[in-house]
Amino acid sequence: GFELRHGLLWAVEAVWRSQVRYAKATGRLPYPEQPHEFHFSVPGVRWCQFYMTVEYAASDGSNVVLLSCDQDEYNWYGASISVDPAARDIRVSFDVRGGRQLHAVDRALPGRPWCTDEQGRQYREVFEF
Repeated sequence: GFELRHGLLWAVEAVWRSQVRYAKATGRLPYPEQPHEFHFSVPGVRWCQFYMTVEYAASDGSNVVLLSCDQDEYNWYGASISVDPAARDIRVSFDVRGGRQLHAVDRALPGRPWCTDEQGRQYREVFEF
């Protein structure tokens, strides 16, 4: 449940923070110091509860998936996630509590209509870093 995933999130962060401290103290391993920071907030009317998913490849090649709702019980309208400074292939997406994905919109057009694929279907918006 929530407490287990919260503990795992804490452990993942503790590992990379320890790697940063070790690299800084010994100078043996080059390791970036500045973590990647991702934030979101939902202004205005709050009809739905949201969470952010951050996926990345860790420095050892393992895949990591972090959910903003793993931090605590009350962050459905805004949260921050700190990610390993050595992470690569970072992907950020959003979901609605209850299972729906947030779809891409065309921010260049008035009214910001949904983006669609070749078959006319809406698709999930994913930000890549």
